[in-house]
Amino acid sequence: MLTPASTSSRSPAPSLAERVLMRLGARLVSHPRYACLCLALVLATLFYFGANSSTRGFDGPPKRRQEIVSHTSASMPDSTDAGSTSSGTGSGTDKPDRAHGRKPERQHGGSHKRDIRYGPVAKCARAWARAHNDEMAAVNKMLEAEGVDGSQGCVRTMPASLVDSYTQDGKLGVDSWYKCQPFQGHTETVYTTQQIDDNLLRIALGKKLYYKYAALFMYKAAAAFPWAGKDVAIMGSQRPNFESICIYYNASTCTTIDYHKPISKDSRLQTMTIDEWDAAPRRFDAAISVSSFEHDGLGRYGDPLNPDGDLGAVAKMSCVLKPGGILYLSVPVAKDKIVWNMHRVYGRLRLPKLLAPFTLLDVIGDNQLKERLNGCDSGAHGDYQPIFVLRNAPQPHPYFNAERLDELFGASEPLLADDSAPQCSSTPTLRPT
Repeated sequence: MLTPASTSSRSPAPSLAERVLMRLGARLVSHPRYACLCLALVLATLFYFGANSSTRGFDGPPKRRQEIVSHTSASMPDSTDAGSTSSGTGSGTDKPDRAHGRKPERQHGGSHKRDIRYGPVAKCARAWARAHNDEMAAVNKMLEAEGVDGSQGCVRTMPASLVDSYTQDGKLGVDSWYKCQPFQGHTETVYTTQQIDDNLLRIALGKKLYYKYAALFMYKAAAAFPWAGKDVAIMGSQRPNFESICIYYNASTCTTIDYHKPISKDSRLQTMTIDEWDAAPRRFDAAISVSSFEHDGLGRYGDPLNPDGDLGAVAKMSCVLKPGGILYLSVPVAKDKIVWNMHRVYGRLRLPKLLAPFTLLDVIGDNQLKERLNGCDSGAHGDYQPIFVLRNAPQPHPYFNAERLDELFGASEPLLADDSAPQCSSTPTLRPT
């Protein structure tokens, strides 16, 4: 008979779980095959949960995790901007790679390879390049039939096979003023802090820079449609004039993009070539183009001949700018004509085609503007260049921009090549402020 003391010292009966583990241990010892199977199951379980947590992260339950991803992608700028830090109007349509269970692929600079290659800006640039290549193939075919090499530009007379294309079937006038200034062998252009500071002083005093009154018009445009705190691109440059205006009106960044890359000695100004932009495209909140696109396709600077080179250059800006971004465009305005191979002058025939990819917001100029847009003849000169303020958005309807010009400056019938027109005033009678 057991005494209470002996009863209290007796070990308690094993639980069901303990009995199962004891039997399993005995079987594993006597049967090594079972031991291998159990070990494999344990390792597979650990691997599954470890990989699952490393790809999904620890952001909480699925519903909360999706809320975090949605909030992040909505608040971030367009991920294809490759380092843009402005508070612009990026589309925000690309979600982080973690939302798809993949680790982000990193490249130099911290941007995502996937975004650069497949984001909206890259798709836009590729679509533009396909259309441009098809256009150039057709032009080169016509030039080959005529025996003209237009690939390096600097052709003294307009090729006969392209006359109709350049003049819109004879509607645009033609004048002559030949120059050949190819980029090959071009001396290096250096922008210094001293140059920019001198320009900033002139801007502060309200004085004009180069391009006569275009700079003064740009002062007004920057005040009416400010770019403060935004990323701004300057398209084409030979002097740091509009770069200085960009800096003066408090842009977050100012970047010059040109075929021939200037060297910037000033930390406030970055530069890149068009090829560099093509290789790693990014979008800007705003862009400035003054006396640049009217030269495209005429061959003056060694660029290939292309009757619609100006239209293609403006169309590409819809890729360079963020959706809703602003383009400050300045080109010569008067009666339509081609001044071979110097530049184009835009009137009521060619101008709506040039502005077509964008929505016209305003035109900044002075008292000469109405005379110019209504077709006075500037001869071979392109000295009057107002600022067209354009939004990177499709026109509400195909004739919106033309109707906007009529609204601002009165309806005017386009003048054809053989229509006489009065000579334009040589200088503005009212100095803009």
